[in-house]
Amino acid sequence: LVGLLAFTFHLGVDFHTKLPALAFAAATAAALLLRDEPRLCRPVRAGWARETGAVMLLGSLLIAGFIASPLYRAETLRYDARRAIDRLAGEGRGEMHKVIPAAKAAFVRAVQIDPANGQAWADLSYATVQSWQVAGGDLVAIGREAGSAAERALALCPINAEFGVRQGVALDMQARHKESELSFRRALDLAPNSPRWWYYYAYHLSVFPSRKTEALQALATCLALDPSNSAAVNLRQQLVVRH
Repeated sequence: LVGLLAFTFHLGVDFHTKLPALAFAAATAAALLLRDEPRLCRPVRAGWARETGAVMLLGSLLIAGFIASPLYRAETLRYDARRAIDRLAGEGRGEMHKVIPAAKAAFVRAVQIDPANGQAWADLSYATVQSWQVAGGDLVAIGREAGSAAERALALCPINAEFGVRQGVALDMQARHKESELSFRRALDLAPNSPRWWYYYAYHLSVFPSRKTEALQALATCLALDPSNSAAVNLRQQLVVRH
């Protein structure tokens, strides 16, 4: 009983609808309030319990229908589209000219449904950058579009390293290299053990002939964290040849 009461208190400060087991625990805790054993005193009157239960049920249905369901829909759109891009990048599954436009459209829909989904904004920035490789166009204009999405993501969560990297890439597309440098450095300060972000930073540095040594150092860090990073290996080989 004491353990269940402690867990009930915990549910008040840490409850997540993605964990169904917590709903079962909440139901068990509710049962404690409605128990009717002859030797125990019912903590809550039956009439009050029925009325409160009805209100809670109605409230739960309204929340599920008008708040939770749209948020889950937005996250499903984002998650499926990001998986498609990751499979394309990591496994070569799919065709870029099909995957990227479809993913970008899904991300646009996701942020329309849930403007507070920072990851969806970051993924939209990612897909927007990739769209230039598919259809070409005005690099600077596409960079501005990607940068706007990255800024929205950062406004929602400034301590997410990926969001900073997305901003850095978008700024590089606009030739705003000093600002992009700050974005990459902030991202690495937040996630210094991420080989992926070290690679992005190395790629950024590789554009400048005078910073090849720094780029190679960044790649060395990347490969020390993840020796199997083939993109980093290829970039290092290119820099060594040019160096």
